[in-house]
Amino acid sequence: VEQKPTLENGLSLVGLDVQLVWYQSQEARNRDEAPELISSLQIDACEKVCVSDVLGADCWEGLPELAVYRCQGRLAQCIDVRTRYGAWLRMQESPQSYPDDLLYDEVPINVTLVLGQATKPVIRAVQPRLLIVQPTLLVPQRINVFDAAISDETIDALTDLQVDRAFECLTALRILIPRLSMDAKAEGAARLGLERKLRAVEAEELATAEELRQLSAQTVAAWQALQACRERLQANENAVASEKALAEARLKEDSRCLLKARQEQSRLQGVLRAAEQRALQAHRDKISSDTNRHRSAAETAQQTLTRIRSELATLERAVARSERLVCQAGVQYRAAQAALHAAVSDAEKAFHAALRAEEPVSKKFEFAFLRREEILADLDT
Repeated sequence: VEQKPTLENGLSLVGLDVQLVWYQSQEARNRDEAPELISSLQIDACEKVCVSDVLGADCWEGLPELAVYRCQGRLAQCIDVRTRYGAWLRMQESPQSYPDDLLYDEVPINVTLVLGQATKPVIRAVQPRLLIVQPTLLVPQRINVFDAAISDETIDALTDLQVDRAFECLTALRILIPRLSMDAKAEGAARLGLERKLRAVEAEELATAEELRQLSAQTVAAWQALQACRERLQANENAVASEKALAEARLKEDSRCLLKARQEQSRLQGVLRAAEQRALQAHRDKISSDTNRHRSAAETAQQTLTRIRSELATLERAVARSERLVCQAGVQYRAAQAALHAAVSDAEKAFHAALRAEEPVSKKFEFAFLRREEILADLDT
């Protein structure tokens, strides 16, 4: 660059060479590992023109703080499919303008720049336009690129890949020009300030990462506890269901035996009454042999009936015991289910609380990461 850019003495970007370097990942960029130069924009000429000569001049007219410059330069790109960038490029979705082996080309390019001091009145005046065309943050009180455009003739002559590289170079110009207007002392102070901010942000990022790691461990523990509660609940349901099924089976069998015993009791009571009536009739008829025989049959029936009544009482107690067991199983099941459901509910609350506690820390870590990337980008320029 022949001189620092100022609007008072005219702007000179002649000789400026903007280079685009590709890294395989953000981590590789942070370490400056295996950079590959893929494109460059060289400014050969730059002249100030009237605002009225610019497309969309109504957005910029009436602002003496702004100036329009038309620059001519050369856009070069180098693509080697044997490099990591070349291999990555070949895997993209639209390879129609990608080379098969090695490509180096250089094409002329015409760029129109709208520049000016980023003061509050200027920013307010052009705010609607900035919402459309401004892809980078403005640097206060410095010369900024408010708009950058490539002529239609240039775009028509470029391939899709060259158009992408050209607009990336314009974005780099938006970042570079405000910094070119800083003197060496101010630039050094700004860099020291950025380095201090970077150290602070990195320390905050590490602390936040450790806090997030601990919270993540708590979240995992809460999830495991919740799963354990759910497994205990399911196991209890299975065990109680099995016990209840056995108790109901015993109750059914005891009830069947009880019904059979009652039927036998009813039958024997009928036999007993018939024998007693026959014995009474024989006694009235003075037939002693029949009376004795009928009395003996009645006594036998009475003894059998007594035994059946004893068995019936035993069966009734067994049925009552089975009913109590079934009832107790139901009560125990409901109590255990209530306790386990409460435990599951508490575990779910603990899990969701752990997730809620993790969310702001995760956002804080993400913000610190993005802030670090912004500072690194500023340091790169």
